[in-house]
Amino acid sequence: MNRPDPSQPGNREVPAQAHEGPDLAELMARVRREVTGSAEDPLLTPAHVARAEAGEPTADALSVDEVLERMRRELKRRRGGTSVSAAASTAPVPEEDRLPRWQSSTGTLPLQPQYTLAEMMRPSDGDFVDNAFRILLRRSAAATERAHYLATLRAGTSSKVEILGHIRFSDEGMQHGVHVDGLLVPYKLHQWRHIPVLGRFLALGIAIFRLPRLFGHLQRMEAVGAQEIHEVGQALNELALATETRQAQLDDQLDTLAGLQRRLHARLSEEMPALANAVDQLHRQLAEQVSLTAQIEATLTARLESALADQAEAYARLESMLAEQAAARSRLEQQLEAALSATTKAITDGASDRRTVHAVERRLVALSDRMNQQLVEPSPAAPAGSGEEPASDGLLDAHYVSFEDTFRGSREDIKTRAAHYLDAFREAGVEAGDGMVVDLGCGRGEWLEVLSEHGFASRGVDLNNVMVGEAQSLGLDAVEQDAVAHLRSLESDSVSAITSMHLVEHLPYEVLIRLVDEALRVLRPGGVLILETPNPENLTVGSYWFYMDPTHRNPIPPPLLQWVVEARGFEHAVIDRLTLNRGVMDIQPVNEDIAAANQINRIVGLLTAAPDYAIVARKPQAGIAHGQGA
Repeated sequence: MNRPDPSQPGNREVPAQAHEGPDLAELMARVRREVTGSAEDPLLTPAHVARAEAGEPTADALSVDEVLERMRRELKRRRGGTSVSAAASTAPVPEEDRLPRWQSSTGTLPLQPQYTLAEMMRPSDGDFVDNAFRILLRRSAAATERAHYLATLRAGTSSKVEILGHIRFSDEGMQHGVHVDGLLVPYKLHQWRHIPVLGRFLALGIAIFRLPRLFGHLQRMEAVGAQEIHEVGQALNELALATETRQAQLDDQLDTLAGLQRRLHARLSEEMPALANAVDQLHRQLAEQVSLTAQIEATLTARLESALADQAEAYARLESMLAEQAAARSRLEQQLEAALSATTKAITDGASDRRTVHAVERRLVALSDRMNQQLVEPSPAAPAGSGEEPASDGLLDAHYVSFEDTFRGSREDIKTRAAHYLDAFREAGVEAGDGMVVDLGCGRGEWLEVLSEHGFASRGVDLNNVMVGEAQSLGLDAVEQDAVAHLRSLESDSVSAITSMHLVEHLPYEVLIRLVDEALRVLRPGGVLILETPNPENLTVGSYWFYMDPTHRNPIPPPLLQWVVEARGFEHAVIDRLTLNRGVMDIQPVNEDIAAANQINRIVGLLTAAPDYAIVARKPQAGIAHGQGA
């Protein structure tokens, strides 16, 4: 850094104001950045640390000896002395600061496919063992292996040839197969030396044979030793020279640092009064700030209390408004509940009035019939004494409507049961807007109402004029006509679905066949036929409830009706046994460990079988089935 020298009068800086000059900590940070390159001070002595913690001044006690001691400890830390941390001691040394290194003259053998025995014998001691493992086994020697071979080599119990042969001809060495030219024969001879008696003569012969070569080997060893001693001495001389040079540089640096410390000490002595004045001024400013802060806090507290009071008043007004809104909402809810109750009552009264009107109509028709019967003479076609008089159609229609109201169930029950067939429509691909749905025996029109609620175009057909009138009063499309006659009036392939709920059990078998044939003609390809009827598989239905309706002819078992539908040309006819909202008896089967459990559970199954079933079938996509009748 280029900074003015405070020791020169012309370069001395004079602060503009005493309180704006640098403080002691900033000046020390500048010095540390100049000396160590960092603003932190890692060289504080324990004495200075204690003074700083006690709050005593330390700048005036900083002497040249202390600065020099700091510099020496810093240099020792950077050179890897004992006082450095583990992180600093492991840092890499710059290239220009590295001291000379000594290396063995034999060097390291490169990896290659084959070697000569002389090349492998050239290294000594540990280098020899390391080279043997690295070259012959292509790996480093384990600590135990290296220690073992070094011990035998240094003790003279094994020669280099024996160690090479033992490593080369081991199982691991044979796998790598590194060729050492001239190793096998010497290795065998050296092994034979260990044979009792013969080995001594053999060792003597080998020694005599090697004697001429031994002198040459000793001369080479002497030359190599002299070379290494010379290189070691040269490395030591270079090390000493580098150390002396570095020491001289360090002394120069220490002298420079000592001069900097003296100049710094003088500058600190000059600036301390100004710093003291600045500190006093800061204390005065701090006192003024404390007073001003107290005034601000008092003002803010008063304003805050006023704002809180205003908020409390506003919150009270808000609570009052919320209470008034809650009361108004409660009154509105009560009025709405009263209106809903009145609407419900009106709807109920309307339905009751409608049923009352029907009942009155039925009674009037019955009264009219009785009056007509009294005025008209007995029919000559009737056999004398039979006691049978023909009843009018109006009387029977009203009579059957009364029966339906009593035993069939409420309108909502019938709608819930009928809504089950919407799933069959979806499975067959019959969607709202695809075409007409015809319901044969529509009754009061519950199923027509479900279809209308789901967007289907539908028409009901029934012979009971009272039920047709009730369906028409609800805005439903219903006609008073015979089911087979109505189907004959429709064009072929013109409707998407035909349904019939509790009609087929009223028909003779021949009429049932004609109805199925006409349905097959009228339905479009892929259209759905649904025929619902009581299920005689349920014991109570087949023996009791079926005969509760006096117009029923006979129960139809599910397999029979399924066969009839398929025989007349429909396909995919399935039996759908129905239990939803149909009053199935709540009888649970008994455990298997109870005596006669099998028989009891079979009876329970007969009593709890589905009360109704439906045949769901489709018209074939191509052509008309062969079984269709005329």
